[in-house]
This record gives sequence, C-alpha cells and structure tokens, in this order.
Amino acid sequence: MTLARLAPELRRTYLAIAAAQLSKQRDVLRDQLIGPAMPAVRRARLLAEVIRSGPNRLALDMDRRGDVVSTFERAFRMDALRLESGWQVDYLRDPNNIIVLKGRQVGASTGAGAKAVHVAHYRPGSLVVIVSPSQKQSGEIAIRCKAGIRNLERHPLEQDSAMTIRLANGSRIMSLPGTATSVRGYSADVLIVDEAAYVLEDTWTAARALVATGGQVIVQSTPSGAAGWFYDLWQGAPSWSHYRIPSADVPTISREFLEAERIAMGDYAFKAEYGAEFLAAGAGLFDGASLRGMIDKASQPYNLGGAG
Repeated sequence: MTLARLAPELRRTYLAIAAAQLSKQRDVLRDQLIGPAMPAVRRARLLAEVIRSGPNRLALDMDRRGDVVSTFERAFRMDALRLESGWQVDYLRDPNNIIVLKGRQVGASTGAGAKAVHVAHYRPGSLVVIVSPSQKQSGEIAIRCKAGIRNLERHPLEQDSAMTIRLANGSRIMSLPGTATSVRGYSADVLIVDEAAYVLEDTWTAARALVATGGQVIVQSTPSGAAGWFYDLWQGAPSWSHYRIPSADVPTISREFLEAERIAMGDYAFKAEYGAEFLAAGAGLFDGASLRGMIDKASQPYNLGGAG
C-alpha cells in the first residue's frame, strides 16, 4: 500500500473507532499516526498494524499506553503485583515533579528507566534526558532503557550510541555527564537527575532550563550530608512529590545483608548509604555512648594528688 492511499484507510479506521465510542483511543491514535515528528514509514507501519489487529487489540494497546506500570511489566519482565508492597507503583504513576531520597539498591534507576521508556515509546518525537555525575553513571540508566525498549519495540533502534538512543518513532533518550555545558541546548519532556547529591549545583541550574516549556523532573539520590542543592530541594519544593526509601523498606534486600553492611561500615556511613538519612558533617566522629562517657568523665572532680 502506498502512502498516498493511507489517508482513506486512516479515515475508515477513525470512523470505526468513533462508532465504538473509543474517544480516548481515537485521540491517542491521532497523536501516534499523524504526529508531525512521526516518520512516514513508521506511520505506515503503525496504521497497517491497527488495520490488521482490529479495534479490540487497539483498545487494549491504548489502555497500556496510559499506564506506565504496564510498560514496566512488559519492558522489564517484572510483575507489578510484586511491586505493591514497595514504592515503585506510586512513583511510576506520579505525574508531578519528583524527588527521591533513597538508600542503595532500592530500584530507583529501574523505575526512572521505566518512565523514560514509557514516554519515548508512546510519545513520538519526545526527548528524555538523563543527567548523572559522570557519563558512565548516566549510561547505567540508559542500558536499562535500551533493554526495556527492545522488549517493547518490533523495530530496531534508529541510533544506539554512548549518549543517544533513538527509536523508530523519532523519540530520543540521551544520557549526559554532569557538567553545565553538556546539558545546554535541549528541550526535554522528562529530565532525570540521578545521584543528584553528587551533581554540581551549576549543572542543576543549567539542567532546569531543559523543561522550561513543560515537562516532568525526577531528581533522585542517596544523601551526601545535610547541605547542598539536593538537600535544599528536599527540605523545600512543597509542590513536588517526595519519596524517602531506606534500603530496609525494599523486600529484595535481605536483613542479613544490611546488618553485615552496618557492621562493616559503621552506623554513620550506613545511615547515609542505606538509611536515606541526611547527616551533618562530623556527626559520625563520636557515637552517643562515647559522648556520654566523655561528658561523665569531664564532670568528675579532678584529683591533684598529694596529702590533704
């Protein structure tokens, strides 16, 4: 079928959907098939798939497009029911700007990857930007995204480089190092700042402009002391959604592992790395018992010795 003959087919498809009163699906189909950023060949493939699959398959796909948890399940081969005892379901479905104060290995990178994949897969021509302290760290989320996209997409990636993943629908996921110069010149639909406590403030200032015309911002990190822009954002930003996720709240991390880590690194470092706690600088030099012992000793009378 030539592209010139697609318009009548597209019209008949719309009429069939309207007759079934699938208004929501019709709107999304319009965005998917006639979006200006959609390449003509990709548009033709999508239309052919719609015509071949029929309204019932289309309705199911439209429902999936509205739910990022469904994308998470299919992209990462994980059951959403497994997440219900955790925190990811609310996080995944949250449309607000998000800040996450987290312990190690709580699944935040995978959650951010799912959000990136969902937007890129279902919004043709969209841009998701991932910023981390280093290119290597940004690339870790991009690797998750790439694996998820391959589980969703029937067509190969148009571009697969160290910094850019480009889908057949024109969407891009870019992973950038945490420098102010590297994040300039883009306009993003989603901005993800990972390990944000270790990203320089001038980088954060420059990155915010990426969503100046609208878009979601997701900032997540283990803490790095009770200071810095990440700490200030956690204390403020009342319109943002706040998630605090200690590692102990995640069922995939065993209590035995966490206890071994606490013993190995000490309480102070453990609270920051796994407890998702902001700690003041120097607070770990003495524990409570040591301080009490020093105070008690200092309060005792000093004996100079000699006869008295």
